[in-house]
Amino acid sequence: MLQKIEMLLLNQDTTFQFEKCKEELEKRNFAANVIPLKNEGYCSLEDSCQFIKVYKFVLTTSIFNTQHLRFTTQNGYKTYEFNNKNIEKIFENTSLQNEVGEFLKENNVKDRNRKTKRLKVLEYLDQFEPNLFFNL
Repeated sequence: MLQKIEMLLLNQDTTFQFEKCKEELEKRNFAANVIPLKNEGYCSLEDSCQFIKVYKFVLTTSIFNTQHLRFTTQNGYKTYEFNNKNIEKIFENTSLQNEVGEFLKENNVKDRNRKTKRLKVLEYLDQFEPNLFFNL
């Protein structure tokens, strides 16, 4: 949603304060997607596509703050560590096995697009139609 607003308002001569609107939307979006984990940290939706959802787990202790990325399949509840090996396993024996495997040979799942800040693997997966994804 923010990207659409940015595109509409970028380089426009308007009294509308784009930065304030963007900041407020980010705060609301963050608050709506954050799940507290007792007094030990929180979990938030980092990014998603039609195949997987990536969550950021932030654990706070008296000594350290640690962040972990984990993912689920769209209709699944089990979380997996977000790494190349686990992404390849999820797409193993599916119609996208070769495409995902080739992409991961040259890219790390945690790489981000510098312009959009999205995870590159999710941008790549967005190119495929969900109905083309099936088990072999």
